[in-house]
Amino acid sequence: MRFSAQFGAFGFLAALSLGGPAQASPLAASDVLSTFNLITTVDVNQSQDVEGSSVIGGNLSGNGTFFNNNVPASPVVYLYGTESGNFNINGGGSLYTANTVNGTVNYNGGGRLVASGPPRPVTDYTTPVAQLATALAALPNTGSYTIANNTLTFNATGGAGATVIVVNASALETAMASVSNIAFNIGAGVGSVVVDVMNDIHSDFVEPSGVNWNGSPLRDVLFNFTGFNKVTVGNWQSSMLAQGAIVAIQNGAINGTVASAGFIGGGEIHNFTFNGTLPNFAAVPEPGTVGVLGLGLAALWRARRRTRPAKPQHR
Repeated sequence: MRFSAQFGAFGFLAALSLGGPAQASPLAASDVLSTFNLITTVDVNQSQDVEGSSVIGGNLSGNGTFFNNNVPASPVVYLYGTESGNFNINGGGSLYTANTVNGTVNYNGGGRLVASGPPRPVTDYTTPVAQLATALAALPNTGSYTIANNTLTFNATGGAGATVIVVNASALETAMASVSNIAFNIGAGVGSVVVDVMNDIHSDFVEPSGVNWNGSPLRDVLFNFTGFNKVTVGNWQSSMLAQGAIVAIQNGAINGTVASAGFIGGGEIHNFTFNGTLPNFAAVPEPGTVGVLGLGLAALWRARRRTRPAKPQHR
């Protein structure tokens, strides 16, 4: 009896502290950004293609194709709202939704509708990214940007880890409008470049037209837009966070991961997901985790008291 009581309390504590067999492990923001091409908390209206997997926190409307380019081989679409429109999911990809499919979805390559819905709550994907965006926005500037020879250059030469370049939206829009080219000067050992774009004058950011991003997609560069209602871009060559904002493509494509409130797709999202090294932030246990762990410790303590042998009494 003593063994079973103590083992039961210990098992209860272990299940609570480690998550238990019924609970999935928490997701890191880096895992979400490297796995999904599009992550939103609300609606997506898409008229072009998304090349990778997607987490759509609201409704999906419009038309377009989700297909395998780069990775994954079989893209998944986790949809937490309803679908209306005409979509193709190619390469054996599947749509996971427990809600109504009002339009047409063509599954090409062996995919299907998974009516049980996505495997996790949408907040498992969106909360780590939102927390990352908030943490990045608080980091100090460690890089710079320069304008010369009709080129806006972001300079990240600070050594290992992540270089952070902080710029106000008005300055960035003015700088982009004054040049024809955008370049990155990234030093050896730099794990990633974070460009924190702060809203200082208005609610929307609009990338000026006619700006060329030189070179291949920048998979180690992450733009973090803070305080905007809408972010509108053309041909964008990196991943972006835009918490609380709608991201729209006015033409061209985004070559990277998009994590935002919503998305309006007048262009494509190409599957060059973010694979840079993020800054290390101190892990703070969530209040619920701390409380549950405390309950488990209390249960173990009570079980040990109940089963402790009685001391001999001396008269």
